[in-house]
Amino acid sequence: MTRFTGPNLTSHDLVKSVAVLLMLLDHVGYFFYPDNDWYRVFGRGAMPIWAFLIGYATTRDISRSFMGWALALFAVNAVTGGPILPMNILITFMLVRLMIDRAGRLLFSGWEVMIYTTVALVVLSFPSMMVVEYGTEALLIALCGLGLRHRDKLNVSNRALIGFMAFCTIFHAFMQNALFEFPPLEAKASAFVVGAVMFMMYFFKSREFPEATIKMPRFITGALQFSGRYTLEIYAIHLIVFKLIAAQYGLANHGFFDFLLFPE
Repeated sequence: MTRFTGPNLTSHDLVKSVAVLLMLLDHVGYFFYPDNDWYRVFGRGAMPIWAFLIGYATTRDISRSFMGWALALFAVNAVTGGPILPMNILITFMLVRLMIDRAGRLLFSGWEVMIYTTVALVVLSFPSMMVVEYGTEALLIALCGLGLRHRDKLNVSNRALIGFMAFCTIFHAFMQNALFEFPPLEAKASAFVVGAVMFMMYFFKSREFPEATIKMPRFITGALQFSGRYTLEIYAIHLIVFKLIAAQYGLANHGFFDFLLFPE
């Protein structure tokens, strides 16, 4: 999660704030309102934003703070009875950063290779999601970001790239509905949320909004910049707090030192 600085509101601030809001809704539902699927429905849109931005970014650095928070969440899971496997999404994102450039060079080397590589990543999504959250689903979404960032330099047509992104969107929506077993209405809404997020990211570009920064109330600008520039800390700290509360009160299958290998 690359951090952007400067006084102006940026496009990264805006889309990351959307991701933070959707993520908070998702986790509030998971820990405190497990019988209400709608929190989880809206939460399906958070991961695609972050994964897309990893692919879109120009840096692949993994900071010490990123690794530290990933290890902290792993340790908190062990203490609070959260699942040991799959490992948390920060570990997923570290692996994506390590793999994405090589995967991108292969995937976008030609349309036939794109088909074969996509099929391989789809097949690998099933075993990989047992090890890390989302598995190769996250890599597929990140590759959408990489492709759109470098769309003029790829060895595939723009039509092929759009088709790849459409497939990744449909596949992710399908997998999320299958895993959560949403009722029909919630399943349609979940697919809509995923589609809307990916449609938004298709038009994403890194830019600043100096006029909006001046015209918007300062507290709104400050809130958007804070949530957009401290997403890592917001993600890790709120999740640790939620897990401790859940373990204390026996919520969401949590309990101190009630070890789980996989979530129930």
